[in-house]
Parts: sequence; C-alpha cells; structure tokens
Amino acid sequence: DGTTGRADLGGMLEWDSPDCDPFRAVLAHPRLLPYYNELCGRGYRMDHLPILITQTTGADGFMFHGGATGDDGRWDHNLAYSCHNGVYLN
Repeated sequence: DGTTGRADLGGMLEWDSPDCDPFRAVLAHPRLLPYYNELCGRGYRMDHLPILITQTTGADGFMFHGGATGDDGRWDHNLAYSCHNGVYLN
C-alpha cells in the first residue's frame, strides 16, 4: 500500500535465553565458521548488531542502505571490506 513501514526485531542477541540462543549460536557455529572466514576473512567482525526484519502485506519493502559510503554519499574506506593479494581486510 506504500504507507505501511517495515518492522524489525533488533536486539535479538540480547533477548533472554532461550529466545536469543539460536541467533547467538549461528554467529559461532563450527560448521559456519569456514564460510564466514572465506567470505569476510579471518578475524571478521560485526560492525553493528544484526536486525531481524519483519514485514506485513503492503509494507514498503527494504530500502538498501549502508555499504561503504558515508552519510554524505562519498566512499568511506573505514566502512569497506577489501581484498588485497587474496587477503580479505575488514
């Protein structure tokens, strides 16, 4: 409908157990760690807490945001992930 906004459930890592457990477990799951290391490089980091997005019928969707640009739209190397000579840096 273009007027209904999206909702999010931010803070799920801080919920009481057992509700937070699945979200915390996926961050350090032994079967997933090799994929995280390959995609983000060893020593990867979360640059902010994850957000679980929920939407109802008619919600406005999810506008793409963030990336390696600052609020002014210019490139900000501090926000970027990069690869130099096969080594991922974050």
